[in-house]
Amino acid sequence: MAKFVSQIVSEIRGSINGVTFARNRYGLYARAKASPVQPRTPAQTARRAQLTVLSQRWRTLDEAVRAEWRAFSDELRKSDTLGQQYRLSGLQSYLQFNLWRALMGLTPQDNPPAQLPAPTPVSITGVTIVAGPPVELNLAFTPTPYAGALAVWATAPISRGINFIAPSKYRIISVRRPATFGGTLTSPLNILADYVAKYNIPTTELTGKRVAFALTPISHAAADSAGVAGQRTTFVKDF
Repeated sequence: MAKFVSQIVSEIRGSINGVTFARNRYGLYARAKASPVQPRTPAQTARRAQLTVLSQRWRTLDEAVRAEWRAFSDELRKSDTLGQQYRLSGLQSYLQFNLWRALMGLTPQDNPPAQLPAPTPVSITGVTIVAGPPVELNLAFTPTPYAGALAVWATAPISRGINFIAPSKYRIISVRRPATFGGTLTSPLNILADYVAKYNIPTTELTGKRVAFALTPISHAAADSAGVAGQRTTFVKDF
């Protein structure tokens, strides 16, 4: 792994010609690009099938409806790893919106929701194991209570010596939504059952390991606007 100081480039992220540029607590560094393995878990297979169905469904929409999705994308901007804003295409917004709806158990929606701001970011403030009984794995977040749904991500346990955690290592373990539209979620969330179901690892095996967690806020104010995702935030916990 090479480190460098540049008088020309102050920030660079991503990959060029087999070299990936990133930043850790020691500064900018470069490493060989790693090609991620494409696993075929049941959950990922189901997601790809949903993506195929939605892509086919997009092609059946009237041009006027697709134009509405493009206009919706103009208002809903996201930030990349450098903090620079970008917008999705109409198709990307349509797919993302309806994939999140599927994860929340909601039916697909062909018309874009009314224009609304991206959900407020939610920060993880801590992850703790409660010895119990019953044993709990509690994820605390702010702001709380939160008016919206939350997608909870986590990685499998890794060595504490590993500082770079690739985005591909995260898996959605749960999507929590309020009991009613317009309702709230309160910190903390007990994610023990979700984590064990995803990785089949008891909490005793987390001792001495590092696990990364993340939250994606999702709109849930009304049935026809639930599914707009905000910026994902991450948190690394050493157990």
